Amino acid sequence: MVEYTPNNIYLFALLFVAVWVFAIKLLAHAGGWSKLAQDYPGSGKFRGETWSFQSIKLGSVNYNGCVTIGIDDTNLYLATFLPFRFGHKPLLIPIYDILGKEVGSGFSKYVQLTISNDHATTIRVSKGLADRLEHAAQGMWKYQQGQN
Repeated sequence: MVEYTPNNIYLFALLFVAVWVFAIKLLAHAGGWSKLAQDYPGSGKFRGETWSFQSIKLGSVNYNGCVTIGIDDTNLYLATFLPFRFGHKPLLIPIYDILGKEVGSGFSKYVQLTISNDHATTIRVSKGLADRLEHAAQGMWKYQQGQN
């Protein structure tokens, strides 16, 4: 039987944190967040309308309920919650660099956001969230509705 001493507990906690940070940074690279953060760093406080606990898919990585997303008349803002912040610096993407297109059918409609600044990275959001983003942008950003 393993005896739990303070040293074992500290070692376990340190190992847990190290594995957590490594995994989160790996996801940031796999999905493309870290690449976007190089080109679109979000610094300072975002002043537009935001929604917390949102789910997005960035590249191949699902961020379920851990993203704050916002928009104003010039920028789209993306940030993860603090435990996921390692490797996920906040993003501030100019809306003129974002092309949105509704895809899917029936109950599985969503909007795919493509970053036009030479990125292969796409961001997938629900249609309802895209509608809120479009409304909050006050006509400065719209996505293409329907499949073409």
